[in-house]
Amino acid sequence: MQLTEIEQQLASLMTVLKLEDYAVGLELTTNARIRTLNREHRHIDKATDILSFPALKFEKPGKQPIDPVLAELGVRESLCQETESEYANVSLSKDLGDMVIGVPYVAAQAKKDNVPFQARLPVLLAHGLLHLLGYDHEDDKDYRQMRSKEYRVLRQFRQLHPQWTAAKERRPAAPVANL
Repeated sequence: MQLTEIEQQLASLMTVLKLEDYAVGLELTTNARIRTLNREHRHIDKATDILSFPALKFEKPGKQPIDPVLAELGVRESLCQETESEYANVSLSKDLGDMVIGVPYVAAQAKKDNVPFQARLPVLLAHGLLHLLGYDHEDDKDYRQMRSKEYRVLRQFRQLHPQWTAAKERRPAAPVANL
């Protein structure tokens, strides 16, 4: 998979989420590096597929992002709101944050699940972007909310880009028989 293809997937997901005017950092790294980051930031000493480092705070996931610089100044304006305050000239951040993907970890997981790497990547990118937008899965309610949003984003993405969808993922789940 080429870097340009990953960039295209990320750009397309950002379009689906209406984030075209925002910037996101993406680092593709080794298992050793992502393990170190996971240990330093989450206190979990093992490699993982993706880590997200949000630059903004959200009152509610996906809504009313608060610029951290303005928040420190005591201003709680959303990125979407104009302000007439003394901070009107302060530009609100267009940086959502950074995502780090452990490529060997993802490749091994994709192989184990018999899914092409390029079909697995949009799932991770969508998941990471939602974390940057304030979504989380710390409790059941948050998990359901995030999974629902992730499903909707990926459904739109796959309609636009069926070439990045694994055949296994395209098939609807078989109904469970009542016994």
